[in-house]
Amino acid sequence: MMHRVIFIICIFTTLLFSQDKLQKVSIQLNWKHQFEFAGYYIAKEKGFYKKAGLSVDIKEFSNGVDVVDDVLKGKSTFGIGYPTLTLDRARNNEVVLLSSIFQISPYVLVTLKSSGINSVKDFKNKKIMLGTNNAADNASFLSMFSANGLKPSEMTRVKNSFDITKLINKKVDIFAGFTSNELYKLDTLGIKYNTWDPKDYGFDFYDGIIFTSQKEIEKNPNIVKNFTKASIRGWVYAFNHINETVNLILKKYNTQQKTKKALLYEATALKKLAYYQTQQLGKIDKNKIQRIYDIYRLLGLVKNKINLDKFIFNSKKQKILTTKEKIYLAHKKTIRVCTNPNWKPIEFTDKNQAQGISIDTLNIIADKLNIKYDFIKTSTWSQSQKFLKEKKCDILPSAIKTSKRETYANFTKPYLEYNLAIVTTNDKPLVSNLTPIIDKPMTRKKGSGLIVKLKAKYPNINIIETKGYKEALEYISNNKAYFTIATLPVLSYYKNKYGLDNLQIAGYTKMKYNLSIAVRKDDVMLLNIMNKSLEGISTNTHNIIYEKWTRQNIIKKVDYSLAWKMLGMLFVLILAFLYRQNTLRKHNKELAEANHKLHLSTLEIANKSREVQNLNNNLEKRVKAELEKNRLQTQQLLQQSRLAQMGEMIRMIAHQWRQPLSAISATSASLTLKAKLDKLDNDTAVELGEKISDYSQHLSSTIDDFREFFKPNKEKREATFNDLIKNVLGIVEVSIINQNIELITKLNSKNIFNTYPNEIKQVILNLIKNAEDILLEKEIENPYIKIKTYDDENNSYLSVEDNGGGIPKDIIDKIFDPYFSTKTKKDGTGLGLYMSKTIIEEHCRGKLDVYNNKYGAVFKITLSTKL
Repeated sequence: MMHRVIFIICIFTTLLFSQDKLQKVSIQLNWKHQFEFAGYYIAKEKGFYKKAGLSVDIKEFSNGVDVVDDVLKGKSTFGIGYPTLTLDRARNNEVVLLSSIFQISPYVLVTLKSSGINSVKDFKNKKIMLGTNNAADNASFLSMFSANGLKPSEMTRVKNSFDITKLINKKVDIFAGFTSNELYKLDTLGIKYNTWDPKDYGFDFYDGIIFTSQKEIEKNPNIVKNFTKASIRGWVYAFNHINETVNLILKKYNTQQKTKKALLYEATALKKLAYYQTQQLGKIDKNKIQRIYDIYRLLGLVKNKINLDKFIFNSKKQKILTTKEKIYLAHKKTIRVCTNPNWKPIEFTDKNQAQGISIDTLNIIADKLNIKYDFIKTSTWSQSQKFLKEKKCDILPSAIKTSKRETYANFTKPYLEYNLAIVTTNDKPLVSNLTPIIDKPMTRKKGSGLIVKLKAKYPNINIIETKGYKEALEYISNNKAYFTIATLPVLSYYKNKYGLDNLQIAGYTKMKYNLSIAVRKDDVMLLNIMNKSLEGISTNTHNIIYEKWTRQNIIKKVDYSLAWKMLGMLFVLILAFLYRQNTLRKHNKELAEANHKLHLSTLEIANKSREVQNLNNNLEKRVKAELEKNRLQTQQLLQQSRLAQMGEMIRMIAHQWRQPLSAISATSASLTLKAKLDKLDNDTAVELGEKISDYSQHLSSTIDDFREFFKPNKEKREATFNDLIKNVLGIVEVSIINQNIELITKLNSKNIFNTYPNEIKQVILNLIKNAEDILLEKEIENPYIKIKTYDDENNSYLSVEDNGGGIPKDIIDKIFDPYFSTKTKKDGTGLGLYMSKTIIEEHCRGKLDVYNNKYGAVFKITLSTKL
């Protein structure tokens, strides 16, 4: 007995001692408990903080708390903040950014689809409710307004109540809310809405930023490092185990009394924001912080410059050269360099001298390492790469890492990162990606590797290949092509140097240029030296180099031929005027003669018109009878078509019901078995009951979809192709997948049109079913059905295509005839396509076409958005 007591005392003492060893820190949240802070709850409850030697107090936000002030005064060790931390740093408040959980902000503007607001320009004269009156908090929105030529004074500001019912009840037209919270209520109520996200206009701000004070970093750098690492680990776990994390919040952190469904909705939305265009959770990029600072500066919110290297925490210590690396440099007299001779301003050769952004970067490395370069002369970029492969040079200063180049070179970590921008004239609309303009002609420098990538992705793209970047941009400036793709430094260089002031960045592609130094494959020592040297170059230094090469003076030259052109034009105008006067005199004479003849003819026409009127009255009676007869026949055919579709729908619903019915049966059996074995506790009973309820709701939802699909609707309603397709796929998708047919969707249409939604859905269903039937009938290998939507200025388009081999040329003109069927089975009525064409072209005033591509048939619906 005494041994047990001693053992317990020892364990208790050990636990007390281990608790004392934990460093006590705190984190101040910037809002109430919800999934927005899930990573910190997980890091605490799963012991990630404890393993890092920390005991963490998570402090919920309350009114009157100033998160930044609390951290600076030491009331809290860490805080969660917004991008406005940039302003705090510029005001000499020594806050330091550690990590950004969300790569883009969930803060967006919301409008109802019924509002008629279809662009940011439509915000004019509308009522808007923003979160605060602080310009800094609304910087992304203000920038989006400015980019669309809209002034805040052109809208009516409504006092904020943080209540989205104001939007629902149309007390306001535009509401600022969070995609992770407020949109849940709209989706739950089934209210259609549009979101206006600043990131789609190039203004992407961070959110959920972990920060601390400079004082804390100087005092406890390891605590800062360990806390950040453990927090990121908590977030990774939270996003990988959403259901478990939500249950934890419901149990211990649900002060807002949110429902489980609301928390799951929030989790799904936030995960997308956390991993937006990155696989590295918590990433924080100096270039992006610089862009945020620039936006604040342009809005007049900040003037003082900030040191980004001190503003963003870097847990890595500056690496120094090893003894072996120093010996290597001492013996290596020069480093041979091959360059890209024609890539202004990044890298080029002028007057036999290498210049540009990358060369200035190399020169900084040379000064630090006390080394010299031997620039090997090459005439093309291809030759430079060839020389590196043949070891005639040691490095390429700026190269993109590719699998082909990795066979003969190693690459440093990227030291330059540029987004590929879409460049148009500034009278063109902004775009969020390439899709809306991919059918328009573009330019690109001849020999660019990007041309190959674009043609592989977009086979029909029209690319005009130019001699160089200058000509490519001039084509856009002179409206010889619609757009080009370029990096920001290339655009800035040529725009400023040659006065191409009518060019703008209309948007960004999802492609990036990550530039590294390429080092010959066999020289690993040089690779390590270059990597360490690049790490020692500050962001400010990179910015100075960038400014040097992109802020060029505009070339001004006098065009002496202009005066002669103007004189020549004046002479031509005088001749044209004299010719016109002579022609007018002749025409006036002829017109007088014609008027006399017209008067005589008018009397004769009046007599004839009486006779024609009598004939028209008789003809009108006959036409009305024929139209009534055709209307009744059309209704009968439509009913036959609907009955045929209903049979198909019932078969599809049976497919969808099989899995949930099996699951209900299995769950019910499990419930019965546990009860018989007396192993059924309350939690298990509730859990299994909820599963049966969920499956039952799924079955009910299927019936609702079926009922809605065939509900008569005689009034036109607003709709989009994307919504209609999603509704149809909700019914047919399971059936198609069960037939091992791949379903490919590329839904890029955003236009709203007035139509009869249920009739359009019947057409879409018919086209999809026809594609499915032909693929199964011909037993096509690797069958697929591809559904695409897209827009232009006047129309919306939907196409359904398959790889079933196409329609024979001798019958393709007949397939829309009534009772004409291509199906070899005896289940074809010959009415589906006839009724589809009738619905689209007569009821909806659109167009339904068919053609063959090299894989199969393509059916294309065109609906006007101007009706």
